Amino acid sequence: MLNFNPSNIVSKSRTIGRRMFLISAVKGIVIFGVFARLVSLQITESNKYQSLSDRNRFREWKLAPPRGVIKDYFGKELATNEKIYQLHVTPENSDNIEGLFFKLKNILNLKEAKISSLKRKIKKQKPWEPIIISENLTWSEFSKINLYLHELPGAEPIVSVARVYLDDTFSHTLGYVSKVSVNDLKIKNI
Repeated sequence: MLNFNPSNIVSKSRTIGRRMFLISAVKGIVIFGVFARLVSLQITESNKYQSLSDRNRFREWKLAPPRGVIKDYFGKELATNEKIYQLHVTPENSDNIEGLFFKLKNILNLKEAKISSLKRKIKKQKPWEPIIISENLTWSEFSKINLYLHELPGAEPIVSVARVYLDDTFSHTLGYVSKVSVNDLKIKNI
């Protein structure tokens, strides 16, 4: 015969009730934690992830087109290309932009006016866009930057190409890049 004790049923009911309360409390804490993390990601860290998202979608590279050497009828070069050494800085890749400018000031002998104009330029543009610190470095300066590159996070030395016009009298006509129009052909035939 089964023994039905009402106190045994009440104690089992309390045990089940306590267990259900503990499981419900753990579920509530987990749900609150997930909700708090979502709020943190979407509100407090939104700028960081929006920047990373934009950087993932858009890659803007400004590349100079390759241009050939222009010679006159006698073989004298009128326009040619020359290697130039530049220093670019990507603000997003530098944790301490002030420290970077301080180090660059000592390496390249930058003036305070130049540094303040660069800082204004950085504030106006997107954080992942590189800014040109110096456009025409000497080989000595370029070598110094490469030597200290491990101490300059965000700095990127670049070898680029610049157009050089050897005869200034034709530089405006040689630099003109466009398809030939009907008016251009008429003027040439006259």
